[in-house]
Amino acid sequence: MSWHVAIRFFFLILFSGLLAYIGDVLGYRIGKMRISFFSLRPRVTAQVIAVGTGIVITFITIGFSSLISQEVRIALFNIDRLIEQQKELLVVNEDLKQKNEALLKKS
Repeated sequence: MSWHVAIRFFFLILFSGLLAYIGDVLGYRIGKMRISFFSLRPRVTAQVIAVGTGIVITFITIGFSSLISQEVRIALFNIDRLIEQQKELLVVNEDLKQKNEALLKKS
């Protein structure tokens, strides 16, 4: 693994941890203030805020990863094309193996 990838993962993990901490503190404070959204109990409201923050963390992580890495963009948004290319390359590889074996037998 290259240093660039390790640094990207480090910042991604750090950023995700920061967002998780913010979500936890926000949920805790909303629970302490006894705030209620959508006629939910304050405890449930705090849990909804914490879960919502987790969802936001996922979206931000995917977005951040997509911004900093072309490989992630390709893997996330072009996976069908990658699978098709892999299948095609497997066929080509088998063909080349057979041609190589035939050439080795001739010589």
